[in-house]
Parts: sequence; C-alpha cells; structure tokens
Amino acid sequence: MKARIQTIDDLKKAASKQLQDEFSGRYQQATLEGALQGMAFVMYALETQQGWKQQRQQKLFGDMLALMDIPDRHPWLNSFNALHIRQHIEKEFGIDFNQILNKIEALPPVL
Repeated sequence: MKARIQTIDDLKKAASKQLQDEFSGRYQQATLEGALQGMAFVMYALETQQGWKQQRQQKLFGDMLALMDIPDRHPWLNSFNALHIRQHIEKEFGIDFNQILNKIEALPPVL
C-alpha cells in the first residue's frame, strides 16, 4: 500500500481548514454566550428594578423560547434574526443600545 505524499500546499490547506473550523466553532460559542449574558442582564434588571420574581421570569423565558420556535411552526416566516429584533426595538421604542455597549466590557467565556 502506497502512502500519498502531501505537498507543502496540501498541508497548508489542511491546516488552514482546521483553523477555520476551530475559529468558527469558537466564534459561535462566544456569540451565543454573549447572547445568554445579555438575556441574563435584562432578567436581572427586571428582578432588581421592577421586582420581577420567579413566576414572571419563568414566563418571560418561556415567551423567549416560544419566539424562537416560530420558524419551526411557521416555516414561511423569516427565521429568528437577533439583528432585526435589535433594530426593531431601537426604532420602535427609541432605544440606543450603544449606551450600554459604551459602559460594559466583553469578557472571555469561563471555561
């Protein structure tokens, strides 16, 4: 059985593909972790500033899950898109999320 001899270019392409796959996985993990931290921040604000306790928090979380299920139940609707939701909230309610971004720092996820 003969082993295929790889060229330097073949090795570079394989390494590049592996690095790209690893980067994509880590990017997705970091993005989703940031989204979860953002949702937790909102729920914490509702707890500390509005007095929301377990029942309201559980209902809110259930409502978030229900929104994410809409594309599965109604495939003709657009899929869940967080950027569009952010733009809708900013436009509809005159919210400037940059005020928050200017006051917080993104920290790496805890492993």
